[in-house]
Amino acid sequence: WLPMCAEVDGYIANLDLFRQYGIPLPTNYGEFADVCRRFEELGIDSLDTMDVLIKIEAEVGHEIELQEKVETVADLVAVVEKQLQE
Repeated sequence: WLPMCAEVDGYIANLDLFRQYGIPLPTNYGEFADVCRRFEELGIDSLDTMDVLIKIEAEVGHEIELQEKVETVADLVAVVEKQLQE
């Protein structure tokens, strides 16, 4: 049981990182959690997060301002979602 509820309609993935490390895209929550752990074990760091940010900005055609601390891709996703709703 998770202490939260969410509806996910899609996700944004840095395909270059998936290809680089030979990791298949997840198709369900269990695989998603495994992929997150695997990237963490590989030491994917904030520079990779910034690479993801650049790709997100290109995809949505909107500059994302990072006014708060972003250490993980999950942090980045929260910031992006918040700014796109404004």
